[in-house]
Amino acid sequence: MSYTEFARFINKTISQQVLEWQSNSVDNWAYESIALREDIYNNIYNYTDRETGLPSFSWQYQHDYIPQLKDPLLRAGVRLAGMLNELLV
Repeated sequence: MSYTEFARFINKTISQQVLEWQSNSVDNWAYESIALREDIYNNIYNYTDRETGLPSFSWQYQHDYIPQLKDPLLRAGVRLAGMLNELLV
């Protein structure tokens, strides 16, 4: 999936979601990221090359985590847009 296709794929919101996401505190945003990080890091061993000990970020790794990253990336974009609107308007 190209970057353009991915942007179209994740860019699906409704007004209620936008208001909710933008009204959450920055602390809440951080806690969401921490929870996602813990899930991904706890499973990274499954994608580690047993000979080198290095993680293998193959197509399968990306395929497995795109669904988990879709919503956080969309929320981040909506929140950034809200912050920029506050600063510039």
